[in-house]
Amino acid sequence: HQRKVLMYISVGVGIRTFQGQSLFLLDDLFRFARLSNVNIYGFNPAGLGASTAATDYLRMLAANTGGRATVDTNSFDEGVIQMVRESASYYLIAYQSSNAKADGRFRKIDVRVDRPGVTVRTRSGYNAARDAKVDAAKSQPPAVATAISGLLPRSDVQMQVVAAPFAIPGRSGAALAIVANVHQPTPKVRTIDDITLVTNAYGPEGEPRGTQSQTATVVMQPTPDEPIAQFEVLSRIDLKPGHYNLRLAAHSATLDKTGSVYYAVDVPDFAKDAVSLSGIVLSASGIASAGNEALTSLIPVMPTTRREFIKSDEVTAFMCVYQHAKGTFESVQLDVRIVDDHDAVKFHAAETIAADRFDATRSVDHQFNLPLADLFPGPHLLTVEATNGKNAARRDVRFVMR
Repeated sequence: HQRKVLMYISVGVGIRTFQGQSLFLLDDLFRFARLSNVNIYGFNPAGLGASTAATDYLRMLAANTGGRATVDTNSFDEGVIQMVRESASYYLIAYQSSNAKADGRFRKIDVRVDRPGVTVRTRSGYNAARDAKVDAAKSQPPAVATAISGLLPRSDVQMQVVAAPFAIPGRSGAALAIVANVHQPTPKVRTIDDITLVTNAYGPEGEPRGTQSQTATVVMQPTPDEPIAQFEVLSRIDLKPGHYNLRLAAHSATLDKTGSVYYAVDVPDFAKDAVSLSGIVLSASGIASAGNEALTSLIPVMPTTRREFIKSDEVTAFMCVYQHAKGTFESVQLDVRIVDDHDAVKFHAAETIAADRFDATRSVDHQFNLPLADLFPGPHLLTVEATNGKNAARRDVRFVMR
């Protein structure tokens, strides 16, 4: 709870720049700063020539975190002196709020003293606790809860994650197919490890929207030529349409260590969009996987996080094409392209999906092999576009040829 200072030197940005999702991120910044007792002190190097909008931004940062903004001046000595003075001596005051509502709202704090000539500088308020429908922390191991709740991801267990949304037949929501690639030091002897993968989903304002836990048993063999062992854990979480921030944590029982990854994802409204595409998953051999039963009812291939390939690899891309839940079916034009890092088209295929191919789930599976043998080393972008009259949907996947 020690007072901490962030000295922020910037010409600032116009407050009107913050709209939509960026406003939520700014609100998160203030909330995390207040929870961590971080006070932001802004210094505008533009001095007297700074714009009003930019200086207002620095004032806003200071006002919401208990700091001070040094603006509209060409001399910064006094601002630095005040920053040091305020951090050298301060009071910690606690009180119990009479408002017991766990609504997550911001509550303003106003501290006054009866001593003449004194200016009180405090944090502007705090965010009340949220009464979440799903309190993931209660059912998760302490190490996992800590890894997920941190301001930054935890790297004790290294991992990378991909997530792809797919429609759920007969439901308005969608399922996220999740693949987590976990990296561990190669054991010296045959080792059986239980990996617990926890996924928490949060809405734009940080409200919990769901949680999923998957425990997979992994068998690791000693391989002296490969110092790092890799394996993939498959999981799934069902969500309603919208934008989500995922926080995933993997705990190794053998190492007693936990790592985490933060991941932003958009879940389309497959039932309402005239034409839409699921996420694209790539399937390739080379990495052992566990928890395969989590996705068998959702997709017919085994997805991977691998995005680096050689010409001899056999890689399959899988996705679904959807039409809205009401009305008659129409034909859909599907366009597949692969371009290199110079935007040169290295592969192009077009196909018309006839209306009668859409089944009762209002979807069509589409699977194709990547022509890796025809590609040269370097980064590439796979793009799939689906058009239905004036309606269009697009998905992209980046990969690298070695």
